[in-house]
Amino acid sequence: MHPATGSGGVLTDRVLVIDDDVNFHRLVEVALGEAGLKCVCVRSSEEATRLMTGSVPSLVLLDGLLPGVRGDELARRLRQKYPADKLPIVFISAFYRDMKSYRLLTQECGVDLVLHKPIQPAALRASVERLLKQVAFPTATTLPRAEDEEEIELHEEEPAEAAPESESPEMLQLRAEYLNNSKE
Repeated sequence: MHPATGSGGVLTDRVLVIDDDVNFHRLVEVALGEAGLKCVCVRSSEEATRLMTGSVPSLVLLDGLLPGVRGDELARRLRQKYPADKLPIVFISAFYRDMKSYRLLTQECGVDLVLHKPIQPAALRASVERLLKQVAFPTATTLPRAEDEEEIELHEEEPAEAAPESESPEMLQLRAEYLNNSKE
């Protein structure tokens, strides 16, 4: 993981998860914990902004529909303050699935990656690890952002019911609870 730019604050070398769903918090903590990553979870943009006053996380996982300031607006604010090579932002939501939303998030809000809920823990972990490596090793080749929709390939996640056999019993239980609650 890359060294965060904060000065030893609570977020240094952590993934900041901004989502009002505590079941999602638990799922992310375990999924990323299996990769040796630590998380700090908050339920609103305001909480995240307060925490980021003292330190900067390694990466932000950001939900779209939050109480108060929405995720897309927070992404804009974060990107104005922190360039992509200092703070990767992953926008993860059950909404924002159309091409217009994708363009808004990536081109106007500066989001590095858009993922859709419900997400497979292994896919989340791989995406986060890839972005952290890109920040840690900036000379590595990265693909440029597509400017028109013909070049953009949106990847749908595997069906939520298809759990990889390699998941731990704890992860299987957390994912089942998360999926049950997300259907509501």
